[in-house]
Amino acid sequence: MSASTDPSRPGRGCICPWRPAGLLYLAALLVGLGAGLWPERLWPALAETAAAPLPTLQTLALAQLLFVLLVYPLVLLKRFGTSETPPAGAAVPYWRPVLAESAVFMVLAVPFYVPAAFLADATARDVLRHAICIGSFFPLAWLAGAHGAHGRRGAWVVTLGLLVAALGMPAACYIAAEFLTPPLAYWLSCATPAVLVWDTAAARGASLLPAPLWAWLGWLAVAAGAGVLGAMIPPRRGATESPAHVD
Repeated sequence: MSASTDPSRPGRGCICPWRPAGLLYLAALLVGLGAGLWPERLWPALAETAAAPLPTLQTLALAQLLFVLLVYPLVLLKRFGTSETPPAGAAVPYWRPVLAESAVFMVLAVPFYVPAAFLADATARDVLRHAICIGSFFPLAWLAGAHGAHGRRGAWVVTLGLLVAALGMPAACYIAAEFLTPPLAYWLSCATPAVLVWDTAAARGASLLPAPLWAWLGWLAVAAGAGVLGAMIPPRRGATESPAHVD
């Protein structure tokens, strides 16, 4: 069987929700929706608040963000960052299947958006704004996977950077609230991805685009800068920047 039709090649085969990555994504969506249904289990301070509306759309947003920044890059690194040498002339596509799979992920989230928005008393504008915000973090995952697919050095730096963005920055917000001035703490919280998607998924927002706009556009700029910087990093010794990893 030729390399163009062999489903065993990395990146080949159908983009299906029952692939391991799709199953992990569906599990993340379920966990996120469930966390919003019983928020007092995770945040006891909410036990005395009114039963409705629930923060279901916001907890769903956090689950999606953690998948995009932490789980999906590792899936792509595992799938494409292989040390196996493909046959001469065999091209292993990266961007086409990854972009298609990401589009499927966004579509799979729609059935979860409906009950989450209903329980959160959110509108279609809130859901669309949330989807725009989540979609803007996918380029970071794509670039992390491409870094491994091209065999470039510093994969651990890429992984560490995503960990800092997903988990380190929220922790820094708590520390900043104690030691930084209120304006600096506010700017840090706005720039934190978890806080950004949480606020963006809040019900009855007035804007169609994520706010603050500078924070949303800032992360798109970070992805663009990471893409330029990654292209300047040479491959590891023994790795080749060949069509087998570039398509």
